[in-house]
Amino acid sequence: MKKLIVVLLFPLSLFAQQEKKVKICSNLNYFGRLGRVLAPLLCTEDIKNGFSITVHVRELQGNLSYYGICVQRHGIGGNMDSSRLVLNYIDGTNFEITSFDEKNYEEWSYFDRYGENYSNFMKKKIESIKFINLTTGDSYLYKLKPEQTSFFKESLDDIRKNKFYVGECN
Repeated sequence: MKKLIVVLLFPLSLFAQQEKKVKICSNLNYFGRLGRVLAPLLCTEDIKNGFSITVHVRELQGNLSYYGICVQRHGIGGNMDSSRLVLNYIDGTNFEITSFDEKNYEEWSYFDRYGENYSNFMKKKIESIKFINLTTGDSYLYKLKPEQTSFFKESLDDIRKNKFYVGECN
């Protein structure tokens, strides 16, 4: 009888996994960003220094679309005019992108305004990401954990699924 119940419940659990929805955070305000963003990639070892990367999305006629990348720094220099992200791929190559905002007195930097560079973020698995405050020269290098190396690709896949809900992220 127990085997029969397990066999009957297995297809239901498989179906439930296919209906997984993407969570759009509505309440991030520390080491994250307010707005419509996918859950962030936290790049820190101790929460005293580091940064978080969020993928911004927007809704157009009921469909999600990629809107850019926001990085919130913490403990990486003071004010800055611009910043840079350096993605170091597992194969030894890298990709650099400079923020498009100027005179940034807050902790946030915005990248890839028109979505022209997102394919570079997701084309390969990423080994580490370096955030550089170009005004002070301070930087922070974060080596990604194995489950984080495909963060950008997984985020875009989630956006393409277009099954989402708004909720609070911790």
